Parts: sequence; structure tokens; C-alpha cells
Amino acid sequence: MKEFILPSKEYVLPASLLAFPGTALCRWVSRAIGFGAFPGILSQVQLQESGPGLVKPSQTLSLTCTVSGGSVTSSDYWSWICQPPGKGKGLQWMGYWSGGTSYNPAFHGRISITVDTARNQFSLQLSSVTIEDTAVYYCARHSERKPV
Repeated sequence: MKEFILPSKEYVLPASLLAFPGTALCRWVSRAIGFGAFPGILSQVQLQESGPGLVKPSQTLSLTCTVSGGSVTSSDYWSWICQPPGKGKGLQWMGYWSGGTSYNPAFHGRISITVDTARNQFSLQLSSVTIEDTAVYYCARHSERKPV
């Protein structure tokens, strides 16, 4: 059984800034999305994202996901996923933490996922962001459970 809980924060590039290279800013648009393991059933584990209001190109994007109703020390996979804007662009897995990290090679050298067990949080840092990093960013919990 696979399970994802996907609250999101969307980084968008305001069209008005496209005319001014070098001044482009990304901004937050908050959106909450929840998917359970079965239709109509939502997980008791809740994820809440937080992060800065603005990120300029060349800076580091830092997002934190706080877990409630579960523990980051569980055997689940605590992941970051993004979805670039535009039709036909699917979700892109960025990386996960589950006792250790694994990253998508597309973000090689720019990505770090860390865990704070005391605060029950996991965080994403993506350095040297560009306009191409404009996307909807999701934190997610993924668990593999076999039927009894």
C-alpha cells in the first residue's frame, strides 16, 4: 500500500517581473492537498510546510515540513517532490530521507534533505536556484506496507 500526504507551497514567477531580468522573485502561494491510502480515507499523519516568503535567483530555497500524528524516525520515506508549471509536466521526485538520504541526480550538488528528530521535522535545501526551479513543491510521506 502506498500513501502520500501532500500539502504544498507553490513558487511562481510573476509575469510582471519577466520584463526585468535579474529582479525576478518567487513568491508563496499556499495550497493544502491531502490524499489517503484509499478514496475517502485520509491519513492521521499530517504534514505542514513552512519557509521564507521570497526566494531570489542564486539564493537557497529552504523548506521545512513538520510531522504530526507520526514520527520522522519511523521506517517511512519522508520525501520532497516538485511539479514545474505547464501542461504535461508531471511530478518530479527530488529526494527522500529514511534513515539516510537518496537524491535525484538532476539536483546533484544542490540538494540537501535533513531531519530534526527533536522537532519531528524534515527539511529541504536547494541551493543556487534559478527560474527553472519554479515549481509546486510538496513534502510527502510514503510508506510501503505488505498485507498481513
